[in-house]
Parts: sequence; C-alpha cells; structure tokens
Amino acid sequence: MVTSKWVRNGKKVGFVAILLIFICLISCQGTLGDIYLNKFAVHVRGGREVAERLAEQYGHRLVAPIGSLEDHYLFEHPRVRRRSVNPHRYHHRKLSEHPQVHWVEQQKLLSRKKRDFQSTSETIKFNDDLWSEMWYFHGGGYNNTDMNVIPAWNKGFSGKNIVVTILDDGIERVHDDLLDNYDPYASYDVNDHDPDPMPRYNPTNENRHGTRCAGEVAAKANNSKCIVGIAFNSKIGGVRMLDGDVFDAVEATSLSFNRSHVDIYSASWGPDDDGRVVDGPGPLALKAFVDGITQGRGGKGSIFVWASGNGGNAKDSCNCDGYTNSIYTLSISSISEEGKKPWYLEECSSTLATTYSSGAYKEKQIISVDLHNLCTETHTGTSASAPLAAGIVALVLEAKPDLTWRDIQYITLMTARPMPDGDWVTNGVGRKVSLRYGYGIMDASAMVDLALKWTIVPEQHICEIPSQIQNSEIQDSGYVETMDTSACDGSQNSIKFLEHVQARIKMKTKRRGDIVLHLTSPMGTKSTILPQRPNDSDRAKGFDKWAFLSVHFWGENPVGRWKLEVEVRHNPNGWDGGSFPGAATTNVLESWSLVLYGTEDNPIKLTSQPRIHPPASTLTPIQSTSSTIQSPKGCHSECKDKCSGPKAYQCDDCKHYKISDSGNCVSNCPPDYFSYNNVCTICPSSCYRCSSVSQSSVICTQCKPGFLLMENRGECVKECQTGYFRDNVKGRCLLCKGACKTCEGSPEKCSQCPLGFQLQDGRCRLPQETCPVSMYKTADGQCNSCPVNCLSCSDDTNCSCCARGSYLRDGVCVSTCGNGYLPFHVNYSNNLVVQQCQHCSGAYCSLCPEGFKYVTGVCIQISNCPEGQYFQWSSMSCKSCSVSCKSCIGPSLSDCLSCFPPDGYNNMMRTCMRCCNQIENPSEHNCCHCLEEGKCTTISQESPVEFKKDLFGAAAIIITLLVLCIASIIIFLVVFAIFNLRKKQPHAGVRNWVDLGKNSKSSQILCSYRNIDCAT
Repeated sequence: MVTSKWVRNGKKVGFVAILLIFICLISCQGTLGDIYLNKFAVHVRGGREVAERLAEQYGHRLVAPIGSLEDHYLFEHPRVRRRSVNPHRYHHRKLSEHPQVHWVEQQKLLSRKKRDFQSTSETIKFNDDLWSEMWYFHGGGYNNTDMNVIPAWNKGFSGKNIVVTILDDGIERVHDDLLDNYDPYASYDVNDHDPDPMPRYNPTNENRHGTRCAGEVAAKANNSKCIVGIAFNSKIGGVRMLDGDVFDAVEATSLSFNRSHVDIYSASWGPDDDGRVVDGPGPLALKAFVDGITQGRGGKGSIFVWASGNGGNAKDSCNCDGYTNSIYTLSISSISEEGKKPWYLEECSSTLATTYSSGAYKEKQIISVDLHNLCTETHTGTSASAPLAAGIVALVLEAKPDLTWRDIQYITLMTARPMPDGDWVTNGVGRKVSLRYGYGIMDASAMVDLALKWTIVPEQHICEIPSQIQNSEIQDSGYVETMDTSACDGSQNSIKFLEHVQARIKMKTKRRGDIVLHLTSPMGTKSTILPQRPNDSDRAKGFDKWAFLSVHFWGENPVGRWKLEVEVRHNPNGWDGGSFPGAATTNVLESWSLVLYGTEDNPIKLTSQPRIHPPASTLTPIQSTSSTIQSPKGCHSECKDKCSGPKAYQCDDCKHYKISDSGNCVSNCPPDYFSYNNVCTICPSSCYRCSSVSQSSVICTQCKPGFLLMENRGECVKECQTGYFRDNVKGRCLLCKGACKTCEGSPEKCSQCPLGFQLQDGRCRLPQETCPVSMYKTADGQCNSCPVNCLSCSDDTNCSCCARGSYLRDGVCVSTCGNGYLPFHVNYSNNLVVQQCQHCSGAYCSLCPEGFKYVTGVCIQISNCPEGQYFQWSSMSCKSCSVSCKSCIGPSLSDCLSCFPPDGYNNMMRTCMRCCNQIENPSEHNCCHCLEEGKCTTISQESPVEFKKDLFGAAAIIITLLVLCIASIIIFLVVFAIFNLRKKQPHAGVRNWVDLGKNSKSSQILCSYRNIDCAT
C-alpha cells in the first residue's frame, strides 16, 4: 500500500510539475512574438480558375475567396505547420515570384476579444416577457431619461427593409425571438466555411455573445418571448468568425460579406483590452473597410458600428485599437443606468457617441435573448452598447435610405445628448464633447427627425500636412511643436469644415505607456489623443505611423496654427520593459503629419420636414389607447381622444401637434415654431424659421428683419463675428474663404491673417521665402529635393552648398576635387565648414590666395569673416549679410545661419523671428523659442522635471518567473527519479493501481509496459 501511494502521489506531483512548466512557458509566450498559420492571402487576377491552378502548382489548397474583395483568395498549405513562431519564407517567396501574383501575405494569428463580461407621448405595451424590464426604453436612466426609441417607433420607424449582420461567434437563428427576422443572405460561417452561422454549443455557453447582440437589434415584437429589439422589423444575420483562428483574411471576409445586401455591420470585439497592445486591421481588413464605405449599399457606404472597448480597468485607450480608432467606424461607448462612467469604459477621442449598458454591481444590465431559446437580463459591457446603436441606425436608414456613411456620423453627433457626467469641453463651433461619451447619448427620435430634413453632405476632402521637423528627441520635460496650415487652400482638397482629424505619429519610445499626446486646433479645442497607459511597457515597437483619431474638432475651421504636445508621465511602479537588443533608450519623435478630413462647402443644409404619421402596418404593439382618425364628438377636430370642451386647447391629447405655450392642438407648427416629439416650441427670438436638431439644439434657417444668418452656425445675429463676411443682399454672414482671419469686399479677399500667415495680394499664405533645407522651389511653386549631399540649390543640376565631407565643383557635390582644381575650406560658422573646388593650373594649384594657407594640398581659411559677413567665392573676399543676420552663407535673408538678439533664426521658415521670451503674450505673436544664441525653433522646451525610476516591479516579476521555472524543473526531476527507482520493484504498487480497473484500456497499456501479468 505504501508503494501504491507513492506511485499515485508521484503521478499527482508529476502532473502538478508538468502544469507548472506549462504555466511557466505560457508566461514567457509574450516573448515569442507572432504566431504564423499555414494559410496565405493571395491577390491574383484572372478569376477563380487561375487561382486554383496557381494553388495546385505550388502544393496549396484554395480554401475560399476572401469575402467580397475582388481577386483575393485564401490558400492553405497542408505540409506547412499549422502554427509556427517563424514565417515560412520559401512558400511566400515562391508565390510572390509568380508573374500573376500581385500580393501575398502569410496569415498571422490575431487575438480578438468579445467585449462583454463572463461574470413618452403615447404609452406602448408589448406582450413580450421582459418588455417592462427594458429600463433603457422606459425612462429608467439618469433623471428619467432613455434613448427616445419609443417616440421614433411612434413616427412609424422600426427598421423595416434594413439588414443588420452581427460579426461575432454566431447567432442562434432558430431562437423564437430571432426566427422570423432571420436573413440567410446576411449570414455565413467563416470559421467552418458554410452558410449556417449557428454557434457551437458547450457547457459554458461561451458562444452566446453574438446571439445576445442580435436580440438587441431585431428581436421580434409582440410574440410573448423575451424582449423587443430596437429595430424589431429589420432583418438580422450573423457572421460566425470569432469561434476559431482569427487572422486578417477572416476579418476581411466578415467585414465585406455580401456588402451589396447588408446595410449595417455590428462588431463588439477587438484586440486585447489589457492596456499593453497597439493593434488594428491588417491590409486585407483595411481594404474591406475602404471597399465597404466606397462600394457598400450601392456606393452610399456600409455602416460599421463598433464597441469602443472594455479596457478601462486596465487604463487602456480605444485610440490604440485600430478598429474604433478608424474614421470608417461608428465608435460607441457605454453609460450606466445612473448616468455614470462604467468601470470598464475606455476614454478616447475617437468615440462618437454612447448608449446604455451595465455599470456598477447594483445597477441594471441590458436584457436580450440567450442560447437555448432562453432570455437574459445580464448582457454587459460595450458589447451591449454597439448593437443598441446599430438598431437606432437601422431606424434612421428606414427614415431616409439615401444617407451615406458620413451622413450617419453627422446625424449621430449632432443629435446626441450630453449627460452631467463626462468632463465635457466645448469645441470651436459650440458643441460639447467628452473623451468618455463622445457627443453624448444617442437619441433615436431626434435622429430620425434630423434624417428626414437632411441633405447629403458634399464630397469628402483629405488634406495631409507633414511636419518639416524630424527625429526630435523627447526629453522628460516634454515637447511641443506647432504647425501652420492653410488646409490645402486653393487646391481640390481645400477644407473649411472639419470632420475627422488624425495625427499620424512615428515614434520610438523607451516605455510606450508613459507617452501622452494632446492636439490643439486653431480654434483652441484641446483633445487628448493618447492618455497614459501604465501597463504598456513596450520599448521596441513604439508607434509606426499610427493615426491617432479625434472627432472633437468636428465643424471647426482647420486653417491656422495646430499644436502637438508630447508629455512623458513616468509610472514609478511600472516595468520598464527590460533591456534587450533593439530596445529604445530614448523617446524620439521620428516624424508626424496632420491629416484633415472635411469639406470646403458648408455640409449642413436642412430641408423642410414632412409631417410623419406612423403607417398602420408598421407598428404592432398593444396600445393602451386607440388612435382614431375622427375626433370624438363635441371635441375640436385636432383632438385625438377625449376633451374637456370644444376648443383646441381643451384636448386631452393632440392628433398631430401641440403648441407648448398655448396648449392648442394644430395640424402643423406655425412658421416661427419648431417641432420635437409632436410638440411645437417657439424659435429663438431672432429666428423667423428654425428647425430642431435635438431636444437641446435648434438651428435657425431664416432670420427676422434686422438679423443676419451665420453660415455653419445656424444663429441669427446683429453683427457678423470675426472670420465672416457680411452679405447684406442675402442677409447672411458668409465664412471667409481660404486662410483669411477676416475679409473685406468679398469672402475671398483677406484683410487679416491668422498667426503664422502673411497677407499677400488679398490672400493669406505661409511665410516661406524659400523651400526647406536641401530643397528648391520649382516654377509652379512646388518644393523638390536637391541632389545627393547638396544642402542648397537653385534646381536639380545647380548646387550652391554641399554637406560636410563633400566639395562643391561646378555646381555638383563631389568627394574629391580631382586634377585642375584646388580644394578650399571656408568656415561660415563654428558648425559649418564649406568646401569648394576652384579651377587652377600648373604651379597655381599649390598656391593659395591672401587669407588662406596651404596645408597638405588644401587651402584653409586663416580666420573667419567678421560677424555679419560671409565669404563670397567670386571675389574671394568677405561681404555683408542681410541686415538682420549675425552669420550667413549669402546676402539674402534666407541665407542666414543665425540672427542678432533679440531675434533667432528659424531654420524651418528660413527667416529671423523674435524670441518668445522677449515679448509679452507670445501666443498672440509670430515668435519662436530660443535654442542657442542667434537660433530658435517653433518647438517649445519647458523646464525639465526629474523623475525617479522604480525597478522594483520589474525585478519582482523576473524573480517570480525564475523561481517558478526552477521549482517546476526540480519537482519534475524528483518525480522522474522516483519513477526510475520504482522500476526495480514495481509490481505491488502497480497492481494496487490496476486493481481499480483491471479491464480498462489504460490498465492494459500499463501492464504491458511493465511486463506484468495483470490477470494475476
């Protein structure tokens, strides 16, 4: 018995040892990097037959086309390891060398997490089990608010003819609450390559996520089952893509599935929300997004609704998630029942709006359908918020199907309601916006109202402005850089009305999570585009042209001075990532650019709104009151039901509209009133006509006499504000064109310019006498690069100054002068030595002119030219610089190297500028920050702050891992030795073990291995 216990205990210990070793290996998995699959995404033209021949030629199997991406196919190689830490370069190379292959990429395993947690005017009644518990429909939110879904239903909209698909782990299409609205044409199983999206069932019900999301959107109404979906007459489908390996081709297939049929794609998943990763769509998924917004819905653009993420507890930022951080997605966050920030919420500047979801422990959660034809009251996270938003968008598209993907974003943000919680800021056009909730909670009724009045926005313009400064080291005190832009004024991409703004950053970081980024617009709106992420200890990847998105500047004029601020906030308890080859030791902003999206013309133009009465066939609720067409006997014709007398103000309820101040029921609102939820409210006193955008936002469309209508603001004013031109004929204030700060005579003629611009012939231009260093200006005003090693040139063949180590010879930079030339060294400053080759012949090739001495074949200048002078090669003498220049290489102001105090030479603008520390209110003047005597930059350097580094956390982690690994190995060796010792006398212990199951397969194998007669 003792022996059998040793064997049994030894096996237990051995199992524990193996488990510990496995845990140890898993803990080190992060160092292994990418996991490569045996699948290859291939772009090959010629159709499926060509792709099949190509796959067969190289031993691959064509799995399937990649979604709706034209000529893109997924190959699989049976002889390549299914998963490997190393890419298979041989097969990649063979495919890429084929003349018909345009692009190929071996697929990498991606980590994608579901974003939930495993832990009015008329009373409408439905008979669904949990209808009364749906608090977010019945004023159960903060201060008795909800998302105004019921008023939108009362207007006749329930998502009819709109198709929504849920990109997730499948949907239970046979669920009683989904069956009637299920759309097979919006459904597919990408994981198993078949048309059925039914989820895989297991004891933990882990694949319930997609079914719950689908119920929120399109659960059938009035069927005595579970709930009512927001768009209960819409069609719902599901793409099963999360229950298996997720890689680029899987995501692309899902995002592009049947885009001509599907209107809205809802996704409640993304990269790990652990605050450590910066990840986004691969090249195929990105192409699916672009193709979706350009080709989907007949060219109007697919609508991609995305959950913003659940990494709040890990202090993650959704701006490091390339899906929510995309201009193509409607990024939706969550707000709790009590109107507060949920603990899981990520704050970021890419969030457009919010809907209700779960919050603290005692707060209610979202109600939906569940697996096995059941219901649930515990749907949580931003996973629950995104489908609610998708359902609301379905109502809006039913109201106006012609809306584009950009129209949906405009309508969402313009109608969203700010809540008390949220640290709101007001942007340059008066809109409140928050890092937590975007522009506020979505309002379904206001959205359909605005959609009915909406005019399709003009074509989107894109303007990218690269920074002229590169490889700037970021000190612990931070870094500030300003950029002046005309927003592509005068070109086909000119922008006057902003939509999305991106700061595309390329940066090396010694600890990525310590970096904080702020972007400030010319209108003074400051947006945090990257907060501190304490868990991100990356030192190798940094940010590789990552486009940080902000929607906070929407509607502003982008012309003027933008400011990028970089903070370094050390986390004293955070691991610094360790030291290894390739680890960054400094923070360096290698390059960045500002990318502006928007329009040149005013995008907001509203039409008159038709009166809406719900069709009888659209709504199917059981109503507490009957809506009769004819008025009750003895009541006014506009009374809907009962009344206390014959007058219009004596109606208990109105048939159409009710005037708020008089109580009269009317068929239409008077001209100087606007309607919201069937109530007529008087316009602002200066407006003759107005229109509601939301419950708290009204736009004037026509002004009373003596007032002017301000373009893009919807306000009636006595005098035009700065930046507007007074047009007395039209009675409007028109926005000044181009980069004008103020204009006179016409909107196109500038009278004043913004900070950083110069007024020239009635236009504001950036002050650039010449192009940046190493570039020259062409006849059409463009800047082209000078030849190699040339610092200054007049064209691509005539250099005037060469880089250190090169000699200037007849307008060309050479490494040596050669025969017939005499090398000269002239000191233009302490840091600039100019080397030129002068023609010579015979004995003169070893003689130097006055002021030079001959040293080993080179004429070296004996002493520099005096301060304020430069060496002129044609006369071989010193000449005067421009009056402002302390040192220079020529007579022009653009030839300066440094300036006399109190000015400094700004190398980017090629001019002398006053140092900011020499003037009052430097933010209101063109000035630069002094670097050293006579030089300056537009980058501000603040006083350094010393931070202490605490490596205790890193050391503790490393020691713990080492102890765990060593202990596992020792235990394994001890157990192995015990088994070897028992080999000499194994029978008793083994027989006792075998007694537990003589006839079992495991017993027979063990007896055979030990050469024991188990029968005895």
